[in-house]
Amino acid sequence: MTRILDAERASGHGTPVYVTVWDLTPPSMWTSAARGLGLGIFHTNVWFPDLSVEWAFGGHGYRDVSGVFSIPRDPIVLDAVHERVIAAAGKDLDPVLAEKPHTLDGLSWLCPEDIPAPGEPPLPGAQYMGAYFIGYAGQSDQPSRPHAEVKPWASAQSGKAAFREPAASVEPYFTHASSILAQRGGATYLSTSLSSPSEHAEGRSDGRHPRHRGARLASVAHVQATMQELRNEADWMGPTYDLVSHNCNHFADAVCRRLTGAALPAWINRSAAVGRNLIWAIPKSILDIDTRVPLEDDDLTNLDHAPPQDTQ
Repeated sequence: MTRILDAERASGHGTPVYVTVWDLTPPSMWTSAARGLGLGIFHTNVWFPDLSVEWAFGGHGYRDVSGVFSIPRDPIVLDAVHERVIAAAGKDLDPVLAEKPHTLDGLSWLCPEDIPAPGEPPLPGAQYMGAYFIGYAGQSDQPSRPHAEVKPWASAQSGKAAFREPAASVEPYFTHASSILAQRGGATYLSTSLSSPSEHAEGRSDGRHPRHRGARLASVAHVQATMQELRNEADWMGPTYDLVSHNCNHFADAVCRRLTGAALPAWINRSAAVGRNLIWAIPKSILDIDTRVPLEDDDLTNLDHAPPQDTQ
């Protein structure tokens, strides 16, 4: 069986788009029960593994400064993922799993909670819940930029194919690894953050990652241009942030729709959808979390309006 995904196929689709989900509620029996029902106070970032970055939205009091910001993330350490898959397989190691994968194409075939967090929690006390593959980034309408000539692709959000890349775009390593982890209980193996730099460059046997060519390269450029556009839009200036009605999850939903055509999974922002009528039910510890964006000095140069206001 071929162990390495064909290079032309790997570079023939857009760059993968994931959403990382973090639970802001303190651990308790009630929290666990609420999670089972798809309820809770969740924070989301939009993660682009090809770019080793997450994008998020937070509040501050400067009217003309964006609340959209990027978070540099460590590349997923394929060596560490491989070691944990081997530990789960034990003596039943399949020859396909003998060597680590060359790329992350197929990472979504692991359960979302089995995918390592790309970095530290974005907010104090946030608990990592998993990374959900949304689709491949592209532009569905007539491209307005030459580098945007790649179509989006959205993953199913229910059924056996939910939050998975299409089988044709997956390295065989991950299809086997997902089965091994499912048999061994999965989440205990890959749920922690991997922050150590890899000694080996992530890439194919020819030294080039699929993101460096073809439609995938065009998609990466499209993502970068789109995120800068969102950063400059009035809807996402810092003072527009609201914990219930215009939060990080609304931003993640907007990004996912624009890049893949798919919405954020509904359960993630279900609590916000209830509205302010039940804001009394949100723990004060959540309302008191500082969601303000750490601004650079350059962002505040020559501002001719009032000083920052408390957005809490």
